[in-house]
Amino acid sequence: MRVLIMLILPILISCYQEKVITNKSIGVYKLHKELTDKGFDKSTIETELNQDNMISSITIMSSEYKTEEGFGVGSTFEDIKKGKKKWIVEETGMRKGSIQIGKSGSVLIYDGIDFFDINKNGVVDFISIDNY
Repeated sequence: MRVLIMLILPILISCYQEKVITNKSIGVYKLHKELTDKGFDKSTIETELNQDNMISSITIMSSEYKTEEGFGVGSTFEDIKKGKKKWIVEETGMRKGSIQIGKSGSVLIYDGIDFFDINKNGVVDFISIDNY
């Protein structure tokens, strides 16, 4: 039994780590690191690379990925606001130069993680981290 636990525990930990969102990484993808695995599902993960071919932005559209507090796509803004860390909400919009020409939703920034609600229903539609 003890041997079985010792064999299974590392597998469970690695599976958990592959689906965690922090302000520096989403799953196995880390800011300021090279994008080594280009075979990811582009319908759920998007990455932007800088001129040095390092990851500068990661966006996730899958509800499988969560922060350590359990926040992810599908979480409500109200639940995130109840978390232990500071947060702010900003309106997102379309601009032409310095003129705002439309609103396209809200972003709740929590611990350096951007939670986007595009259809303004209070539910996270996608999550992004970047080094801007």
